[in-house]
Amino acid sequence: MVLRWWERLPNLPYNDDINILTSNEHHHYFINYIDAGKNGGRVLDVYTVSGIEHSSASVTYYEPEKAREILQSKMDGTCGCKVPAPWQAFMSLIYHALYQKGFYSNLPSIYGNQNQRGKLYNEISKQATKLGIDVSLDMESLELFLSHNDWRPPIDKLARLSIRNEWVQSYFFPQINCEKKNMLVHLY
Repeated sequence: MVLRWWERLPNLPYNDDINILTSNEHHHYFINYIDAGKNGGRVLDVYTVSGIEHSSASVTYYEPEKAREILQSKMDGTCGCKVPAPWQAFMSLIYHALYQKGFYSNLPSIYGNQNQRGKLYNEISKQATKLGIDVSLDMESLELFLSHNDWRPPIDKLARLSIRNEWVQSYFFPQINCEKKNMLVHLY
């Protein structure tokens, strides 16, 4: 299943990767496809329900129950690909923007990027309008929206994400962020 930007297929800019979610059982089809060179040199990020070895993430991208929900919602998309139903596409796009991209999503945040508006902002806005959802498009409001709809990752996963996602660190673990800024290292 193609997770994002399927509307642009087959004209997706060449430097954009294609993000794919698959069941653990079907993962080998994508690996064989990539190994056979049939992807035309395009980067394919392949995620599985449980983050099995040789996928793009050795930990889960989504929580397994959410990954299964996304896969079960499949619909026909452009170019013969399967895509998530509108609700799952919307929720997974916000999840991607906040927890995977963080500040790189260019969404407004009280911690930075206050006046940013980018590709993800525009797409989330468009999908919210189509679904009739009225939510502020800043990172903190979107995170509360995900949380209220049971899409927030568990705290241990957020801790792992905070290592490379400064927004997650600022929002969920501000004390660690402050401690790092005030840290004094003694070298002997």
